[in-house]
Amino acid sequence: MQPFTVRVPSATLADWRVAEARLNALPQFRTTVGDVGLHLVHARSTVADAVPLLLTTVGPARSSSTWRSFPA
Repeated sequence: MQPFTVRVPSATLADWRVAEARLNALPQFRTTVGDVGLHLVHARSTVADAVPLLLTTVGPARSSSTWRSFPA
């Protein structure tokens, strides 16, 4: 087997670090439902009577667009 290397532009890495920092600032949990492992991000609304909202993603590559829904 030969090593696999991906060169990512530094601007992309900088953008990822910003997104990573925002995500890591939120409370996160892991659980299992049946045989499925789940990663959860929990953020409460600042509105007292807000309706609970569950956001789901298709996969890790798509979750970055969901992060924009959370406050900075």
